[in-house]
Amino acid sequence: MRMRTQWFDKGKSRGAPEIANAMGFICWQIGAERVKKMREAGLDLISPRHGLHIVTEYLAMLAHIADRQLQPRFSVEERQVFISTLGQKMADTVADNRTDLEGPGEYKKPLIELLNNRFQEYATLPFDNLQPSFAMYRCLASFICDIVDEKRKGGVYEQVMEVEGPEAYTLLQRGINRLLDKQKADESMVKDIRGK
Repeated sequence: MRMRTQWFDKGKSRGAPEIANAMGFICWQIGAERVKKMREAGLDLISPRHGLHIVTEYLAMLAHIADRQLQPRFSVEERQVFISTLGQKMADTVADNRTDLEGPGEYKKPLIELLNNRFQEYATLPFDNLQPSFAMYRCLASFICDIVDEKRKGGVYEQVMEVEGPEAYTLLQRGINRLLDKQKADESMVKDIRGK
């Protein structure tokens, strides 16, 4: 999966809001790709609407993981800005997609509520060495199974636990590393240029 992880304005320092906006887009790409892969694996998800709701569950888990991984990078205030901006970016993207699919409606507030609820639940789960635990994937699989009908639950649960959840994490990690490494490289280049 190709991800956009390059900054357009090279050499410019990026703060929590810019990183959050980029992470929101990366998380959306990952969630949408996971739904596509589930369909390719033969898991009929019934409708695009169900697929969109599954993407929101991926967004919630990925946002939580991104927050935990980037927490050491930010001050308390920067972290609050990061989480707030990330949640708003995700809400805007989901609202745009749901409006296209279902027509006008209030879609942002329910997503923000879902993110807050999921953050509380994921926060109780182990997260060792900055990696999600088996329990986190199990939790994600349970949330996604609540969206699909009864006859699909077994296959969906297994696919999310064994394939899609871990792959989503791997892609998120790659996105974070590329985004932040690129920023460090750009900042280093600017310092080199200015130092000469």
